[in-house]
Amino acid sequence: MPESITLKHIGYRCDGMVTIEFWGGGEGQVPMSIWDIDSCDRDSIAKGVNDGGFGCESIESAVVHVYDLYEDGYKRMKETITFDKEEIKNAKKGI
Repeated sequence: MPESITLKHIGYRCDGMVTIEFWGGGEGQVPMSIWDIDSCDRDSIAKGVNDGGFGCESIESAVVHVYDLYEDGYKRMKETITFDKEEIKNAKKGI
């Protein structure tokens, strides 16, 4: 007999990679620190974009993976969103 479990949806979890400009020149990619949000709209997601504490001159672009987040830590992939430099000009940088 199949079993079923009902989990309550509690928000959204985001992670991904950013392309950064290093101090003194050059570019590279670093993973972002994970963040949770209540509302899954483009502006809410963009506000959480970060350099994972790496520290950089600027964040040039971001690829964000958004997951539906449920109680007990269960998550399910929802979508992947890309941002250009202008959309994330206020991203969190540094340690």
